[in-house]
Amino acid sequence: MVVMMRRRWKGYVVCAVLVMCSLTGCPDYMLPAYMQRKRTAARVDEAAAANPQWSEEIVRLMRKRAIKMGMTAEQVILARGRPQKINRSVGSYGSREQWVYEFSRPGYLYFKNGILTSWQTGR
Repeated sequence: MVVMMRRRWKGYVVCAVLVMCSLTGCPDYMLPAYMQRKRTAARVDEAAAANPQWSEEIVRLMRKRAIKMGMTAEQVILARGRPQKINRSVGSYGSREQWVYEFSRPGYLYFKNGILTSWQTGR
């Protein structure tokens, strides 16, 4: 009886979180994986229609929530969502950014002038 109550309770909590997220537009990492994939695929399809110059390989990777060196910042946001933190440095060499993803892998993405150049796992 107690186990059934716990399972039901978790179900109610998940439903409450999903309703809250649908109303407030919460970040992807708070959603279950199947909803993240569905949300990402819809965003990617819409962006790919507006950007016909993107290659099919890049669009396919974004639908899978995967990244590849050479992607633009916009493409990475579509694939992985917004980072929790961005560290920027600007100099005579251009601009560089470190994007920090605390809840997913890879943990750190590095951009030079808006292009993904490398990444590092945090764990």
